[in-house]
Amino acid sequence: MSKPHKKVIQRAQPSTSETQFPQRAGNLTTRLRQQFESLQDDLKKLLKQGCISMVTLEKAQELERFVNDNGLAIQRFIERSDDDHVVELCYLKSRCMMAEVFDQFGFRQQAKEASRDGAEILNQIPSGIDTTLQVVESRHVLREKIRLCIDYVQTHFYREHDYPEALRIVLRCRDFVERHLQRKGEFNCYGTLGQIYYVAGKIYRQQNDYSAAEQCFALAIENYYQRARTKIAQYQEAMQYKAAGDSEEQMQRLQEDLALTRLKTGIALALGIGWINYARGHLHEALNTNINPARVLLLHARDELSSAYLDLIYSSITRALSNKDAVTLSRAIKMAEGAYRVFLENEHWRYVGRAAWELGLAHFYSDNLDEAEQWAQKVEAMALESEDHRWISNALILRSRIEHRRGQLNEARKTECFSLAEELTSSASHNARQHRQTLCEINALITRSAIRIDLTKFAEARQDLEDALALNKESNSSMRSTMANPKLEALCYLHLSRSYAREGERLKANENFLRWKELERDVEHIYVRELAHEVEQEINSLKKDFVIKAGEAVLDYKKWKKELQLFLLQEAENFPDDERQEIAERLGISRTTLLGWKKELKGQEE
Repeated sequence: MSKPHKKVIQRAQPSTSETQFPQRAGNLTTRLRQQFESLQDDLKKLLKQGCISMVTLEKAQELERFVNDNGLAIQRFIERSDDDHVVELCYLKSRCMMAEVFDQFGFRQQAKEASRDGAEILNQIPSGIDTTLQVVESRHVLREKIRLCIDYVQTHFYREHDYPEALRIVLRCRDFVERHLQRKGEFNCYGTLGQIYYVAGKIYRQQNDYSAAEQCFALAIENYYQRARTKIAQYQEAMQYKAAGDSEEQMQRLQEDLALTRLKTGIALALGIGWINYARGHLHEALNTNINPARVLLLHARDELSSAYLDLIYSSITRALSNKDAVTLSRAIKMAEGAYRVFLENEHWRYVGRAAWELGLAHFYSDNLDEAEQWAQKVEAMALESEDHRWISNALILRSRIEHRRGQLNEARKTECFSLAEELTSSASHNARQHRQTLCEINALITRSAIRIDLTKFAEARQDLEDALALNKESNSSMRSTMANPKLEALCYLHLSRSYAREGERLKANENFLRWKELERDVEHIYVRELAHEVEQEINSLKKDFVIKAGEAVLDYKKWKKELQLFLLQEAENFPDDERQEIAERLGISRTTLLGWKKELKGQEE
């Protein structure tokens, strides 16, 4: 006897109440319904055209006022008269679009309010694999409910930095869509899956799991591509039966769908994969294969915010490749200033903070430390006001680097500046750990290690670096045997090498420097390469020739024998050799003799 099918999501109503919505009308009249659909269509058209501007924000706010004023009327209509689901779909689409626009502009409370129904819908979505589930609700309605759930995740969990819970819900929605809602060839859900994978990619990225994030962004692009192909096929099929007037309308709809695909693809390519390649240190790859193609895709979109954000990433890459060249840094600063103005004009405070941080970094590398500090303080003030703990940590790290640099440039204030710098990074590390900001915590630990090396706190510095390496590896859940971010890994090994070099431990300094050499091809940031050059010089300064001068007063054979053994052993151990030749073989002695040497030298040290 077969198991009875389990039902999937009964028809859920909007979670409205008289206290939530002050009423202007008790019933959704024909006029009000037409007004509702018109407002929803206007906002939908703007978003399909890629128009993200103050016009779009104002239209979202107008729609919000209508929904708030007529919430109970909408609810009653859905419950009693909406047999064709038109009003329910209009309501759900409106909620989704409002949440996305408000979130895009940084209106966190309005975005949370717009997506609040997602909490009730989530309670009805089954978790786990169950082949007996049966969809009983309109698939079109259900698809919009899933979209609203993703918006709910974005505004209530992702923005609150609760990444584990955000990821759990997103993957649950993905599984439900792929296993139960989607019907290939009939009801594809490509756009919904594109949205799901894009949000999943952002969550993985914030967890420093770049391998999983990159895979999700690629899947988002694949689903947007499949959606576009389906729309083209539907248009071509429809044209066989349509009149000329209808053809123009169909073509306009197709062009809107393709414009939306270009926009979504460009954003996933640049702000998703491009940002990951930039963070990893693959700067030319980010620029040539991600950012520049995305800029072309967004060329005809009316999304000035995303276009400005691409300019900001372009500025970051230019700065990272600048080698402190004044002309190049000036060009990077001008580009970042342009993006800053766009964000400021649109009152997008989250992006304003991001641009201010980039301007602070660019001025830091120009050694304009006072200017850099002013930008860092702006970032910190905005982050504190919005309780954005990621950018609070980033601002503290930048302020710490500025103080560290001041100490390096001013011998009289060195101790004071280094101590303040260490204190700032400790605060950044604590804040990042407390609010699950893995990347910020790693950056804080690396920054603090550099300060502690200058303070000769070598053991504490190395502990910071070991902790950073562990976090970098742990966060790469999909590939545990490798590091999530090669740039961060390279910085850790270079600072470890420097710490050992300054203690005169040439062998350990070389061991860690060789780990950097293994990563060198993958990290293009100029400041990392400059650090490597400095560390290599410090290691080379430890090298000494073995010399016994003629007329040497002390000619004790035993003393010089041990000195010679130590010299030969160090040279053999530090000799670069891709084949990893045995040390004993290189010295022309047996392994037993080599072991005897080491025992003798160890006894001498003790």
